[in-house]
Amino acid sequence: MIYKYQDRSYRRRRRRAGRGKIIFKIIVFFLLSYFVFIGVTKVVGSISNTSGKGIISPLGSLFTSEKDSKLASIVSSSINNSEGVYAVGIKNLQTGESYFLNADRQFQSASLYKLWVMGETFKQIDEGKFSDTAVFKESAESLNKKFDISSESAEITEGDVEMSVSDALERMITVSNNYAAHLLNSKIGLSNVKKFMTEYKQHGSDLNPPRTTVTDMVIFFEQLYNKQIIDTNASNRMLDLLSRQEINDRIPDGLPEETRVAHKTGELGKFKHDAGIVFLKDSDYIIVLLSETDDPAEAVDVEAKISKGVYLYFSNN
Repeated sequence: MIYKYQDRSYRRRRRRAGRGKIIFKIIVFFLLSYFVFIGVTKVVGSISNTSGKGIISPLGSLFTSEKDSKLASIVSSSINNSEGVYAVGIKNLQTGESYFLNADRQFQSASLYKLWVMGETFKQIDEGKFSDTAVFKESAESLNKKFDISSESAEITEGDVEMSVSDALERMITVSNNYAAHLLNSKIGLSNVKKFMTEYKQHGSDLNPPRTTVTDMVIFFEQLYNKQIIDTNASNRMLDLLSRQEINDRIPDGLPEETRVAHKTGELGKFKHDAGIVFLKDSDYIIVLLSETDDPAEAVDVEAKISKGVYLYFSNN
């Protein structure tokens, strides 16, 4: 009898232990499932792709976009059936609302590379290598040879190109003068411009040949807006210079005349670009418009239409 009692008691203990193990396994399973779900959710939220959903910039800003958003509707209706390829980046600097299309597709930068030349020039001014009033001078022949500009495409083939640093910056940005850019590039060094691009997170861009992306341009202008390029003084001076832009047929076109727009255009063959910051009372925003099309004139109209639609949306919200 004693043996039977102990046997039944042992079996009861085994059954209780078995139930305990099952309950423990169930608890562990649900805990693991919960943490896996949270982890996957965070990863999915940070995936970068060219449709613009969930792009995380090196600045830590979360760029989100939904196909049925108002910004997406503005862009798609503006592009409509236009031929060619467009890339768009929009970011409200107060609310963080944003939209991206073909965010990481590389385009020939055209004159947008002059933004990097401007930045490195101000950097070297800040380092005391030369002043705003310093005068640079070099022969047109030397510049054409240095930058591999053929005689057929050279705008200047003889004589000297001579400008002060401040004058060269003004001409390079406001009217996109190429020889002002060549002169500055010759003096500051292309290798230093490349270092500037790396320092300021232009990781999707190249200098030889000049190429860029919507993502890089948004990153550049966000840093400039936040006074993070060199320092507050240099960033403010660059914004003032960009605000004096004289080529205004894209982003500023259709906006009220008093609207401040700090921007830079780029155009070369099939490429028509504009990128900058629009300053509103409560909703400053970055807008970057890149295009490659057989009809550049149409691209100008499309980009102006996108810009006007975005302005109306942010100014009324």
